[in-house]
Amino acid sequence: MHRGLGLVLVMVVTMAVVDPSEALLNWRSRFCMRPCSKLYWPVCGSDRITYSNRCRFNNAKCNNPGLSIIRYDKCGGESCDRACTREYIPVCDSEGRTHSNYCIFEIAKCRDKRLRIVRYGKCQGLPDSCIRPCIKRYSPVCGSDGKTYSNECELKNAKCNNRLLELVHNGKCRGSNCNEICTLEHNPVCGSNGKTYGNKCRFEAAKCENPLLTIVNYGQCKEDCKKPCVKMYIPVCGSDEKTYGNRCELDNAKCDDPLLSFNHPGPCRGK
Repeated sequence: MHRGLGLVLVMVVTMAVVDPSEALLNWRSRFCMRPCSKLYWPVCGSDRITYSNRCRFNNAKCNNPGLSIIRYDKCGGESCDRACTREYIPVCDSEGRTHSNYCIFEIAKCRDKRLRIVRYGKCQGLPDSCIRPCIKRYSPVCGSDGKTYSNECELKNAKCNNRLLELVHNGKCRGSNCNEICTLEHNPVCGSNGKTYGNKCRFEAAKCENPLLTIVNYGQCKEDCKKPCVKMYIPVCGSDEKTYGNRCELDNAKCDDPLLSFNHPGPCRGK
């Protein structure tokens, strides 16, 4: 009887033993792997897989301790496979296909070197393999149509609709033509006419119409400091020991004396 019970116990203990390698794998999956950001900073693993960032590589290493980084960039060679995030930031390629994000586009480009991005966002309508996004840099060039373009990229985009358009020279077009194509860059300048222009290019376009126009300062034009005040007597005392009819009148006085400040409510004592 005791002998039979012993055999049963041995069998139970034997069946309860877990494969050590499987236990280690479960432990790694539970305590090693961690959430990763959507940052795309590719690294190439020794398994020839491109991981979208170092964190995702480290997660893969949890299940493959022998894995190492062989290159801080995309993997080269014939394999185009890589690990991409699931973030949806679509881009449109020159074949009119929408890719979920830049990383997935790179996989397609690896297989077809002719591909390029023509739009950041989903493709709309028919594919447009000509117009492409431009940086907001002001480096003017003159086109053969007599127009000044903010940079060469803007001129090339205009050429999509006018195949005869050519670059004449770097710099703004000379002459009386004031039609200038400017970027949407917000880098304001203040003109001598008191008007704020979105950027220097837009100021130059206005100067073409008004040659006497000059830049007063880089930044928005400063508005008139003083403002109308209500005729309500709620006296306050300024740091100059003068009593002002109300806080608004004190603020207007500060326009002429920036060192002036509010002292206390009510009239100045002894005044």
